[in-house]
Amino acid sequence: MRNDQPGRISTLCVYAAMLFLIAPLLAVIPISFTPKHFLSMPDGDWSLRHYQELMSSAQWHDGILTSALVALLAAGLATVFATLFCIGIGYAKSRYGAAFIGIVLAPLAVPPIISALALYFLVTPPTPSTRCRGW
Repeated sequence: MRNDQPGRISTLCVYAAMLFLIAPLLAVIPISFTPKHFLSMPDGDWSLRHYQELMSSAQWHDGILTSALVALLAAGLATVFATLFCIGIGYAKSRYGAAFIGIVLAPLAVPPIISALALYFLVTPPTPSTRCRGW
């Protein structure tokens, strides 16, 4: 008889991953209630100062709207391009299909900082001071 229910270890790993992802919020939320001008842990006094500034500032509103617009456009374009790629790779039946899928999925496997460093070294010319460090 086959059991499709996850085991105790799998369930424990899922809960540990969820805790690992949510734990930073447990530190950030109290920091946002500090009465000080700079963000730090509140030392007894609590304030909504930063939330009041967020709600009353036109700069923050513009920034939030711009971020939301960019996020929606990026998500929409990514969805369209991913759908077209999947349809195309499904119909192509090319022997290079697996290679194309690997190229498309590579950014998910390579950490963004490695990609950023590679792009940085790609666009910066070597100088005498960087040559001695291996560039």
